[in-house]
Amino acid sequence: MSESSKQQWQAFAFSPKVLFSNRWGWGMTGIVIIIQLAWTYWSPLQTAFGTAGLSMEQWALILGVCAVLSVLVEIEKLITRVFNLNWASPGMQAKVTS
Repeated sequence: MSESSKQQWQAFAFSPKVLFSNRWGWGMTGIVIIIQLAWTYWSPLQTAFGTAGLSMEQWALILGVCAVLSVLVEIEKLITRVFNLNWASPGMQAKVTS
């Protein structure tokens, strides 16, 4: 794996450069959100799949858990950069000593 690939993998995800660098990713995310909302709130799909709408409290819980997980991933990436833990990067193998 090249050095630039490792740096990109460990880049801070909430920086504007990283956050807005993938238009396809944003497009696919938008499509998934639309499908999920239709699945959850549109009556024909609710009937077909046996779903029901979520309350604001349920949405708050979902978004809160997502936010916490995102922060934890960023902390993990920071730790791997600070301590130069190459084994934590994709494509890198841990060196086993016997």
